[in-house]
This record gives sequence, C-alpha cells and structure tokens, in this order.
Amino acid sequence: MNTSTSFGTHTAASQTKDLGFSLSNGTGAFCCFGIESKYRGWFVPVGGKMLKILDDIQLHPPVSGLRNENGSIALQRGPFSQRLLMPEGVDGLACALSSPQEMKVLFDVKHPYDQRQWGREYAVAREGKHLLVSFIKRADSREDPSSGAEEYKIYIAVSCNGQPEIVRGWAERRFPFDERRNSPPFSRFVFHALTATTDTLVLGVGSNAQEAIHACEKTERSLKKMQVQHQPPLLHLPDHLALAAQCASDALSGLIHDSRIYAGLPWFFQEWSRDTLISVRALILKKKYALAKEILLRYLKAIQPDGTLLSKEGGIVSADAFGWLCLRLEELLSALEKQKAHSRFFKRRELEEMIELLEKAASGLFQRHTQNHLATCENKTTWMDSIDRGASPIELQAQRLRLYDVLYRLTKKKVYADLKEKLLKKTRQLFWHEGKLRDSAEDGTIRPNIFLAAYIYPNFLSAKEWERCFDKALPRLWLPWGGLATIDKTDRRYRDRHTGERPESYHNGDSWYWLNNLAALVLHRLNARKYKKYVDAITNASVRDILWQGFSGAHSELSSAAEQEPGGCLNQAWSDALFLELAFELADKRGHKHFK
Repeated sequence: MNTSTSFGTHTAASQTKDLGFSLSNGTGAFCCFGIESKYRGWFVPVGGKMLKILDDIQLHPPVSGLRNENGSIALQRGPFSQRLLMPEGVDGLACALSSPQEMKVLFDVKHPYDQRQWGREYAVAREGKHLLVSFIKRADSREDPSSGAEEYKIYIAVSCNGQPEIVRGWAERRFPFDERRNSPPFSRFVFHALTATTDTLVLGVGSNAQEAIHACEKTERSLKKMQVQHQPPLLHLPDHLALAAQCASDALSGLIHDSRIYAGLPWFFQEWSRDTLISVRALILKKKYALAKEILLRYLKAIQPDGTLLSKEGGIVSADAFGWLCLRLEELLSALEKQKAHSRFFKRRELEEMIELLEKAASGLFQRHTQNHLATCENKTTWMDSIDRGASPIELQAQRLRLYDVLYRLTKKKVYADLKEKLLKKTRQLFWHEGKLRDSAEDGTIRPNIFLAAYIYPNFLSAKEWERCFDKALPRLWLPWGGLATIDKTDRRYRDRHTGERPESYHNGDSWYWLNNLAALVLHRLNARKYKKYVDAITNASVRDILWQGFSGAHSELSSAAEQEPGGCLNQAWSDALFLELAFELADKRGHKHFK
C-alpha cells in the first residue's frame, strides 16, 4: 500500500503494509487501531480496572494516509477523511467523517487479558437521544468454578447523526497479528451492536448510565470545539529526524498518566520500574523537572531493604532498576544546577532524605548483593530476563561504580571512593581481556550490554580501550538494516526471527530499539567521525520504525534480527525515550566530553 504519514506541519511518504496508531487521553485510557489483534480497540479504566470497551469501528475503504494532529488522528480513506479524538480527561471516543458513511460498531468488553468467551451479556436500548449499551460479565461453569455470579457491569452511551440500526449480533474476528506473535487465541466473537450511516459517532463509558451519557456529551462538545494547533519543531534537525523526534516525544507523553509511565501499548499498560527509570532522562531533557523529580522520589521511597526495586507492583525483583534510579537522580541534580534551579525543586530536607535513602540502599546492596567486591544478582532479574547470564552482569558493575561515585560526591565519605577503586580493579581483572569485555564474570558471550556499561560508567575503560572493545564486538553484533543483535551472530543460540510470546529470540537475537539508540549515543560520544556509519544507520532505522512501521508516530519495542520489522509492543516507552535522547545528542553541536 502506498501510504502517507504526517505529523503537525510535516509529511512523509513510504511503502508500508499496515498503518497502525495509538491515542491516549492522559487518564490511562487509550485506543489502538490498524492492527489485526485482540489488543486492537478502545481501552478505559472503569472502577479502577482497565477494560477493553470497543473492538472496532468498521469502515471502508482501508486507510491510505494518516496525520497526527496533537491529540487526534486524521485518516484518509479513499474519497473521504476520518478523524478520531479522545478528549483529555474524558472517558470518551469520537469518530468524525467528512461525509456520511456506513459504520459498523463492534464491542468486546473484557479485561484485556481475559480470553473467556462465555457469560457475556449485552443489551441495547434507546435512552433519549442516545443509544445505551449495557454489559454484564457473569461467571460461567463452562469456564469458571461457579455460574451466574455477576463480576462487573458497565454502560456505553452512543450518539450519532441520523437513525442507527440496532443489530445485536455476533461477528467472528481473526487476529493474524497475534498468530505471528504466537499469542493465542487467534480469533474471538465480538458484539455487533449497531450499524449507522452517519458522519459522526461519539461514545462515552461509565460505571452507570448517567456517567456514560455525561462522558458522551462532554466528548461531543470537545469535538465541536476542537482546533488543530501546529507545534514548532522540538529540535533543529533534518526534516525526517526532527519529525521522528517530535513523534517520539509525543508518543512518550501519551504513555504518561498520573505521573506514571506505561511501559508500552497496546498490552503493557502498567508501570515497570526499570522501563520508567530508563525513560526519565528524556523528561529531564524536555525540562519536565517536576515530573522527573516526582517519579524519582517515589521510587527512592520504594527501595526494598536489600537495596533493590520490584519490577512492578506485586512483581519480582528488578536487579538493575535501582542503578537506573541512581543515574537519573544524578542527571536531574546536574541539570538543575546548570539551570540554577536547584533550590526551586529540592528543599534542603529533601536532599538530606535522598542521601539517607541512597546510603541505606547502598548498605543493603553491599550486604545482600555483593561478593568479592562484585555486584551480584539473582538469575533472570536484569533486563535480559529470559536467559541465564551469570551472577555478576557487566552493567550491574557499571551501576555500582556510578553509585559509589555519586555517594562520594554527595557525602565526601572516603569509604565510597575506596569501594569504587576496589570494584574498578576487580572488574578490570575479571571482565577485560585482550580487547574484549565479558558479559558477566561467569560468561564471555559477546552481547550489546557492553554499551550499557559505557553509557552508565564511561570511566570503566579509557576511550582507546572502548574503541578497541567496540571494534571487536560490532562485527559480531551488527545487523545490515541498522541494529544490534542481542547475542553474537555466530553463537549457536542465535535466533534471527522474532518468536513472539515464546521468548527464545528475545535476548538471543532480537534487536531492541532502546538499546540500539543507546549504542548509537555511546558511539557518537566516543568518536563521532569514526563510528558515523553505525550512528547514521541506527538513527535511520529508528526513524523508519517511528514514521512508517508498527504504530505510525511511535517507536516499537524490538525487531527481528534478520530484517527490520516492528515487533513486541508498538509504542514502547524506553524506545521512545532513548530515541529522543539520541536526537537531543545529535542536535547538540557542543560535543560534551564523556570518555577520557
């Protein structure tokens, strides 16, 4: 399909198979369309729980162009255009057309991960000028221990021009996207509530009828008042790069609600500590200092007695999340000092409490997660959580070195300088051999985690040593389309195709965009001229993904190694954030010194 994608005042064109996108409203609600998946549709937190509400609004012909206009999506469908709007702070969705067309409205109310088919009761009735769709989910003995018990009930108000035809039928939808991801089920029956020939369709949802009608009416008013406002460029860069940077910024903003960052859409609508803390640097660069501070202090107060953080609420330990917290705190304090805004954002008592909590965490780590001066962790608790890497991964050593550095600068206590020197000496002995940097003390496999070590603690090696390290590793990891494999391509464990929900390829081949962008950032800082071809190739691959693959205007989680294709979540927070960080670096011509 020849499609065009445009954002603000920018337009770009490319050959692409699908044209997906996502929208959000700042309260946790979002919609994702353009993918044939059970995660397509409109999702809203109702009664404190995320629910899928709508499967699709079926229209013909297919989408041939897309324009993202600051909170709404404009789609071209042959001779007519379509606009989708989710007003900020309102549990509503509006669909407006340039001329009346037939729309089929398909509902699929459920918890997003609930694949049960039975016990779904819909009713459709007229309520004044609205249609009111009510839904009850009941337990059913064919799938549940009991039968007939009501689990929850919600209402959806529908408003449209003209007289809709009430259908009350069922339609089977197939999910080829999920089939490619090995994510069953691959089909599901959804409720065809109505068909309407109209130019405007507005939906509102609520726990009761009045809430739903109120949300529908507020959405109607927002649609009438809507004005498209063009944003100035975020960064002064070549057109497509500037466009991708603006898109990544907007996509990241769309994942933030109530000072929390969704890890990714359409299915990671939770906050994950590691993903959030990696993403905070982008907020600092955008000068969202108050938001960055709120997030960092919240996590600082959530540190476990052993110095670690949980991966998410009720989740397992994330061994590396605290290290990212420490790094981002240091970066926030440095940014505030440069802006001479330190005193506006941190009171003296807050700084004292922060140091106390950092020292307490360091003590917990030293007592529970340190052996022979090395930072250690439990199996499968780093970001590469699908594989065994050994107890002492390279990036954990870099994070611990950074922690000791930060604590020494904040407290001037010699003990932290001594600990840093002992760890630095030990890691060089165990990890650095003949120009190669081991992935862990126990494992010499070539993996791109060496770039994490360079990003987190550049002084681990000298600049010349880093170049020697990367010169040996890059041929083993480099993918011609502009990415890095997650393991040496000659390793027997290497998988060149993404295996979806079966994790064989996750960290044994798949190319992760957040890490690709981070690697480009490191290479540019180290020797921009020498590594230009790598930096340009990674940057261009990310631009392609953001503008023309997956969800247009958002950065995918990963790609297969064999060829560039969108994989995993199609709007991933840390992918957006690290591309934005790379774009800021490329736009800054001052050439800050990071490597000695």
